[in-house]
Amino acid sequence: MVAAGTLKHGLGTRYPFLLAAGGSGGVLPPLPPPVVPVDPQALLAPPWPTVLTAEEVARAEGYYGTGRRLRHLAAKLLGGRPIKAYTLGGSVTLGNGASDMRRTAYAPRFFQLLNASFPHSDHVLTNRGVGASASSLFTACLNRMVPADADLVVIEFSANEPPRAPYASDPRRSYEQLLRKVLTLGGGSTFSGGGGPAVIVLHHFSWQLSVGDGAAEGLFYASSEAELGMSASY
Repeated sequence: MVAAGTLKHGLGTRYPFLLAAGGSGGVLPPLPPPVVPVDPQALLAPPWPTVLTAEEVARAEGYYGTGRRLRHLAAKLLGGRPIKAYTLGGSVTLGNGASDMRRTAYAPRFFQLLNASFPHSDHVLTNRGVGASASSLFTACLNRMVPADADLVVIEFSANEPPRAPYASDPRRSYEQLLRKVLTLGGGSTFSGGGGPAVIVLHHFSWQLSVGDGAAEGLFYASSEAELGMSASY
């Protein structure tokens, strides 16, 4: 006479066994074969040839750029060669509010720093700031404001772009188009990052939006910085 039962084994797996009548022993069935580890990358690999480069895949995963354009700019400066730098923006870039628009605004101070650190008589450092302007003006007139052989372009519009506008709205589309146009200057690419000028997106705190009760007004996220930063990231 035999009795059926189960035996807990290992990490909680229960196996059936047979217990002989009148006895205390049992016969365990053979253990299952060991689990062979599987490479997770092999499981995730698509069954078709990969068409994206490793850089493009990394870009989709949260991309901060290769820094290739900035390295190229740094190489020119460190090599003692002249550069062409342009600042695009509204009244902040123009210099409104500074004690001296031509000397103490951010753009001339930035150019002074470049000249002091990497002096060269042939540097072309141009401020294209236009008061009370948004990106749409520069999107339409970029080819007349920035030459194709520019080495550096600084873009500042967070104070003048409408806050919390949908990404599909005209202002956001215009800003995205401006970024794409700047990136493709001089034969550059918005995908590979090769060629074209280094691009710096600069945000300025919109102090005029900081006043309020903190419920409907005076919100720290009321400016367009988040949306413009998102466009720059992608």
